[in-house]
Amino acid sequence: MRFVYPAIVLSVFALSMCLLVMNTVFVSPKEEAFAFLENLKHNELSRAVKRFGGNVCRCPAKGGWGSYLIYVSAQEPNLAFTVGKNFSVGEPKIHNVNHPKKKAVTVFWETPEDTVVDVPVKFEKNDRPYFLPLKMAYGYKMTEEELNAFSKDPDHEAYKGFYLRLRPSIEKDAILPPKGAISEEAELEFQAILKDKSRMLKKDKDALELERRQNEQAAQELRDMFGDEAANYVEPKDAGPVVKADGTEMSKEEIQKLLPRLDNCLVRLHVVRKGQLRDWTIFHFAVIANVLDMPDGSQLKLKHSQPPGYTMDEVRPQLKEDQHD
Repeated sequence: MRFVYPAIVLSVFALSMCLLVMNTVFVSPKEEAFAFLENLKHNELSRAVKRFGGNVCRCPAKGGWGSYLIYVSAQEPNLAFTVGKNFSVGEPKIHNVNHPKKKAVTVFWETPEDTVVDVPVKFEKNDRPYFLPLKMAYGYKMTEEELNAFSKDPDHEAYKGFYLRLRPSIEKDAILPPKGAISEEAELEFQAILKDKSRMLKKDKDALELERRQNEQAAQELRDMFGDEAANYVEPKDAGPVVKADGTEMSKEEIQKLLPRLDNCLVRLHVVRKGQLRDWTIFHFAVIANVLDMPDGSQLKLKHSQPPGYTMDEVRPQLKEDQHD
């Protein structure tokens, strides 16, 4: 009998290890990519943010990993436009990324792994994100003439604030995360929201004045470095109004009819893990091969949704651009 209990303990331990190995070693980058996109689709930001990480260090973006998932962070790239939206995913392409070995690994299961998963995404008709003109996306007033010009050629300088210009609607507060999407436990990864909360609670006028001066100084530094326009497009805002020639404002319905909408794209996810017994994590991403539904019923594949000099290989140079033509 004295061997029964140790045998039971060893059996339970062995079973636990088997389950651990099955849930890590046999989970693929494809499954991790799909799970991440499913979290976004179902407003599960608290779960989605936990899927971020690196295979060398856990190096979150400024403002936490959650800054990649909410508009108010002003972070690019950004996937806020996918949150709570109905979309379907196609069969992904998976590219293994090989790195020159810098040092010998003690055991094989501690070898970091890198993959790039390209997932085709197509939005349901009623959930296609609107692509806003730059001025509108940052809360500025524009003329009907300017909107008409954008409606005919949305590809011109589309890379400027591209991710933050894709919106679920042009209604007030459309840039705020859906209610209930972020748990209190996960808020530390969404520091832009915490900053807004703390600002709301401030009672000290001197502190508010100091913050205002700091913001003005930061804006002036941007102007000095990149010109006057740069400081005007720092934080996305609710959609700005459109004014007709007679001085009246266009209705939201009139504006929406003139806005292109994102029909499909390719979400490129850089999926990594620190070793074969570790979980796969999302390290970086890009949204490429963007196709818009135009107001006239045609489709337009954007050629300028990425900054000048960007290639579709930016996540990893081993990938060839012609794989996605």
